[in-house]
Amino acid sequence: MKLFIYIRYFFFIAVNWNLRLAIFTLSHEIRGEKKYALNTVELNDLKKATLQGELNTAEIYQPAGYYILEYLFSKIDEFVTEKNMVDFGCGKGRAMAVAAYYHFKTITGIEFAKELAMQAAINLSIVALKTPAVEFKVEWIDAKAYKILQHQNVCYFFNPFKEAVMKNVIENILLSKQEFDRSIYIIYVNPVYKDLFIEAGFREKYYHKKMEYVEGIILELL
Repeated sequence: MKLFIYIRYFFFIAVNWNLRLAIFTLSHEIRGEKKYALNTVELNDLKKATLQGELNTAEIYQPAGYYILEYLFSKIDEFVTEKNMVDFGCGKGRAMAVAAYYHFKTITGIEFAKELAMQAAINLSIVALKTPAVEFKVEWIDAKAYKILQHQNVCYFFNPFKEAVMKNVIENILLSKQEFDRSIYIIYVNPVYKDLFIEAGFREKYYHKKMEYVEGIILELL
């Protein structure tokens, strides 16, 4: 079954992007799924999912690659000691699971598709056995409605939704900082709407690009 999923995922990437990216991605998918003991590969167009919010505001579910996740989490681990993360569009919990191995204290997943949120909770219950110091929470909620808490200082995105929703979420981040002043960091894979954060006062701290479509940034608002 897993072999079929890998083959399907490989051809999806090869057809929609290119063969080089498909080979690179699949090699890291196989390694990462084994390393973190996860089942998070598949694709999901969300048409049959139970949603909190509108389908046309979201992108297709596809997990961020293990390579870029590990790179960005290792970088932020170098300069932020106490990290409490919100994963906007957490899907099946892959980014949350990887973050647990990079000294994050609390990790909250926000997901508007009920079925994905339930799968994330299952995956993370297994990860929690290996990372008992980390507190996980998954919420089935529209990202626009989530109130960012005082202790949460890292927000993670893998291009999860359209521009209008991203603007709303950035407004919520700024409101949280105004209410509870602290430094806030953004980890953003495939940063399509990076300029929205720059316009909001964030500055780029790290940028990494391995190849086309394998890129991410860390932004900060001090």
